[in-house]
Amino acid sequence: MTLRSPGCALPTAARLAPALLLLSLSASPALAQPAGLTEPPSLAALNTLSLIGAINLTLDRYPDLDAARAALDEATARLEQTQRLPNPELELLTGRLQGRRDDVPQGARHNLGLTQPLVWPAARAARFEAGRQEVEVARMDYERIRLELAHQVKLAYLEVLRAQNLLRLAEEDYQHILGVRDRIKAKVQVGESPRYEAVKAEAEALTAARQVEAARDQLRASQALLAHLTGRAGSALSPLKSLPPETLELTELHQAMVQGNPRYAQARARVAAARAGVEEARADRLPPPTLKAQFERAPDSDAWLIGLALPVPLFDQRQGVVAAAEARLDRSLAEGRLELLQLERALEQAFYQYRRARTQWQALEGGLLTEAKAALSVAEEAFRAGERGILDVLDARRTLRAVRVDGVHALFDTYAALVELERLTTRPLLAETAE
Repeated sequence: MTLRSPGCALPTAARLAPALLLLSLSASPALAQPAGLTEPPSLAALNTLSLIGAINLTLDRYPDLDAARAALDEATARLEQTQRLPNPELELLTGRLQGRRDDVPQGARHNLGLTQPLVWPAARAARFEAGRQEVEVARMDYERIRLELAHQVKLAYLEVLRAQNLLRLAEEDYQHILGVRDRIKAKVQVGESPRYEAVKAEAEALTAARQVEAARDQLRASQALLAHLTGRAGSALSPLKSLPPETLELTELHQAMVQGNPRYAQARARVAAARAGVEEARADRLPPPTLKAQFERAPDSDAWLIGLALPVPLFDQRQGVVAAAEARLDRSLAEGRLELLQLERALEQAFYQYRRARTQWQALEGGLLTEAKAALSVAEEAFRAGERGILDVLDARRTLRAVRVDGVHALFDTYAALVELERLTTRPLLAETAE
């Protein structure tokens, strides 16, 4: 059953109380480890796993963060290397001077030379800036992976809580149907009700039993996913003690995303690195000089020489290198604009999904649930008084269950959209993640 509700006023504290009760029941140990699981109990099963604890367990065990940390260390090492001068070159030549005239002194001759390549200050500064931005790219990649892992854990955690609530509703519905079935059988035996009502009640009980098994299977699947992420199975989960915030401003969320989202920060750092690469390529159009020093010892004299070798950019002025650096800058700028557009689109979708889900949840919790409960109560009273048949009671019960199930889905869809907004903005919008 899918319900669509128009916009309605925000619920009062009294209307929010059922939702808080719903969330508090979601961490029941009896539902955290449903019957049928074959995994033996462990010490971890005795502990309650909070959302923060689940995130920390995942971040501690996943190798993705180790790889990103190693990439950051590599970029830091490359940055340190940009401050190193080129190594000098030491040259030693020795030989013998053999004169072709008698007045020319003869003997051993030695030549010692030292060559030190230099770097233009502008090129060195640009290279350092490019390296610094590469470190920023690696750091933002580490933050991106950390946020993505936390996002996966949050969604998996919410799915377990959702499955626990759905299983609880299915079990409550099954117990109620069993009670109705037993009453109908008793009436059929004494001749107060026709036999077809007992057949209908039995069919409803079988359907409710299948729904319980389906809910248990869904809970097992969601628990398995969370256990795969955290490395810990069989733990009872702490309920979410806070409701989603009533109001969120899209403008504030957009500003937070532009300032803090690691994907966009990565794009900005790549642009800065590409711009520094252009400056380096332009500075290197004039080749760097080489400092030379030389000492020469002849049989009758010593000579000290010092000089500077400066390549003449006559044929190669690095036009291709500069053009390639400028093209990389243009590509980085385009990728940065594309990244921002994608993030803005994702932010708007998550924001409006949050508003729709929260509005639907408010409508279900604020009015439809009360009306469905009242309709079931009236149908049961009329059935006991003999004014209505069992079919009316079963229909009213199915309507109530559909409203309660839709309410669970709407609430946890609201949380899922809020978690997506957290991922995009890096703001702690969910109270359980703000510790």
